[in-house]
Amino acid sequence: MKTKDLFVVYGVSSITGALPFIFAPVVSDILEVEEFGFYNLLHSSVYFLMPILTLGYQTAIRSKISQSPFLFRKTIRTWGGLILFQSVVVSLIYAIARLLNLVELETVNFLVVVSAAIPIAVMSFLRIYWELLERFISISIIKFVSTLSVYLLVLLFLEFQGGYYSRIIPQILVYTAVCGVLLLLIFKEGGQTEGKPPKHKELLGIGWPLTLVSFLDLFVLNMDKWLVLTFRGDYELGLYTAYFYFYTGLVFLATPLGSIIETYIFKNKKEASHLRLLLYGIVFVLVTISLVLNSQLVDLLFGEDYMQHSFLVAVFAFAGFFRVLISDRIRDLVHIRGQKQSATVYLICTVIFGVIIYLAAKLGNYIHIAFAILGFNLIIFLFLTLLYRNLKLKLNENLSRP
Repeated sequence: MKTKDLFVVYGVSSITGALPFIFAPVVSDILEVEEFGFYNLLHSSVYFLMPILTLGYQTAIRSKISQSPFLFRKTIRTWGGLILFQSVVVSLIYAIARLLNLVELETVNFLVVVSAAIPIAVMSFLRIYWELLERFISISIIKFVSTLSVYLLVLLFLEFQGGYYSRIIPQILVYTAVCGVLLLLIFKEGGQTEGKPPKHKELLGIGWPLTLVSFLDLFVLNMDKWLVLTFRGDYELGLYTAYFYFYTGLVFLATPLGSIIETYIFKNKKEASHLRLLLYGIVFVLVTISLVLNSQLVDLLFGEDYMQHSFLVAVFAFAGFFRVLISDRIRDLVHIRGQKQSATVYLICTVIFGVIIYLAAKLGNYIHIAFAILGFNLIIFLFLTLLYRNLKLKLNENLSRP
């Protein structure tokens, strides 16, 4: 990839990650504090379901048949078409249920979240296909356009509808329409037959370990919100969600940068890791200083004490920095120990995290949870780093033996 294209991809990806910062103050003017937290909980639940719906096909397709465009297209077209069909069916069920008042609001919420998550799963397959064709600019642009459309439609919907149970509906419409058009345009039949697609059982066996890691990853990002809602109520959930934007924002900004460095700039793994860590540090310092000095998001949201805002923003920014480094270590462990062993290690880490966050939510408030997340990310990063180095030393010793 050319240097210019590289910066275009990272720039568009960064703008996409910054959209929550842009729209959150506007949405918060329309919603109450309690509604703001609950809406974001529904929004994050969509991404929580997505790894389950893909069933590991993303990983399996990328590793098993990425060298065969025909097999790739054939497999993904079958699975993607099924997902799109399911999304339309669930959307129709939701619409009929809402019009006739046949189900309770909690049940409708579940249908809405599922129907929004299914098309997002299709989008993930499309991104893999474009990666195969090395159309990285197209990937970043379509992700930005679809994300922007969602936020714009949400704002329009909030202006004309009451009640925050229904405000995720525009996402269903946007993702279903975008996925339907892209499926028709991209996954066309044609070309010479290059063999039969792998069996579903084989794909599931390849893909489930990293899918489990993705699921646990999103579980970690959602569990704290559920616990805050359960133990502390709607108001503290709204406050906590506002601060959490800084955590996720830093992750969104730094993660694409690390992937670009590793994939396109350096082939030497060690060299890429060192530069990635350096640039992560630069991004972290710049973002943290900017957020602490200009904590406009939380001020616009709730207008409370500035010093407390700055302090908590810094805590979440540090947590986000170590969260990005944890992702790198998990990826390194996958290369050395394989997917299943790495998934097991991450499962143990997730259980420990669950206990820590549960105690923080039950015994304290969202401030205690912020410190719990920071402490956990720091400890787990150090643990995974030591584990990675020990495994690498053993691997080098085994290779050096005659």
